[in-house]
Amino acid sequence: MSDPATAGLFEYRFYEHPVLYPRAVRMDFSWPAMLIGPLWFAWRKLWVRLAGTLATLFVFGLVNGSFDNPFLVSVLCKPAEFFLDQYDPECAENLRDWWSFLFLGAMNWLNALDANKHWAADLERRGYEMTHAVQARSLDEAKAKVARAFAAQTGGVGHSR
Repeated sequence: MSDPATAGLFEYRFYEHPVLYPRAVRMDFSWPAMLIGPLWFAWRKLWVRLAGTLATLFVFGLVNGSFDNPFLVSVLCKPAEFFLDQYDPECAENLRDWWSFLFLGAMNWLNALDANKHWAADLERRGYEMTHAVQARSLDEAKAKVARAFAAQTGGVGHSR
C-alpha cells in the first residue's frame, strides 16, 4: 500500500535561465499533451517530438486509408452477419473507425506519459538549470515550498534572480 503521507504528491522541478523566464515542470502524465498533442509539442518547442508525431499521423493516414484487410473483415464481420442474419456493408468502415480511435488514443496516451520529461530535458538543452525539485500536491504548494527554501537559504533577503 502507498504511504498516506505521500499520496497525491507530484514531483515539480523548477528551472531557471540567465535571460529567459523561469519554468516549473510537473514530472507526471501531461493531460494537455494527451488532448492536444501536436499543439502542445509546438507550444513547448519540442520540434523533434512534434515531427515524429506528425510523421506517425501521416503514415497512419496512408495505411488507414487503404484499410481493407479481408481477413479482419471476415473474422470480425462474418460472426455479426451470422447472428444478425443480415449483411452489414458498413462493417469494414466501422472497423476502420474503431482502429483509428484505438490507435490514436494509444499514441496520445503514450506521448502524454513522458511528455513533461522530454520538456524538462529540452529546457536543460536550451540552457536552463534545474534549481529545485519538490514533492507537492499542487503547483502553488510547490512554489510555496521553493520560496520557503529560498528564504531560509538567503535569510529572507532578495529574490532568485
